[in-house]
Amino acid sequence: MTTCSVRFTKEGANLNCPFSQPFNDALAQAVPVGHRRWDPDPPRWWVSPSFVAQALELARSHFEVVECFGRAPRGVRVQGPAVPAQGLVELQARVATLDRTLADLVKQVELVQAENRRLLGAKATLEKALERQAVPGIPPDYRTLFILPGAPQELVKAAYRCLALLYHPDRSSARDATERMKAINAAFERLTRTR
Repeated sequence: MTTCSVRFTKEGANLNCPFSQPFNDALAQAVPVGHRRWDPDPPRWWVSPSFVAQALELARSHFEVVECFGRAPRGVRVQGPAVPAQGLVELQARVATLDRTLADLVKQVELVQAENRRLLGAKATLEKALERQAVPGIPPDYRTLFILPGAPQELVKAAYRCLALLYHPDRSSARDATERMKAINAAFERLTRTR
């Protein structure tokens, strides 16, 4: 990768470039003799302030990377280091991949938020049922799963899954989550075994 560094000074600009005959010829045509000078030690071109913009454009067209240092003269547009064409294609491909990944992550976040809203609704329903838990005549296993006696098997399984999601010790921060989960598991086993 060929690199040209341009250092701006009050007297113009110094272009530290590797030897390139096409660049030297183009610079000789674009910049008059009194406004350019070749310094052999260290090897570099000096260009007067009035022709810095033309020299910078020539450097960008002949070298893969042009690095600029110092304060540029007025009217000279300085961009960051030029990106080689192949590097630009790879960069665009990486950006496209990151865009797709970001879109996938946004979808996953939306799904998780929807699931959280659903679980919060189920939790509110269960909390209301907790208030009614002390209804006399309902066996304890049914009260633990918040269902009525005679509920269909599908409802028993759905209640168990919902409670397992809410009170599983790995997901719940409640202090009594482990005890509640043990009671829920025991009640579910007894109710499914008796049917």
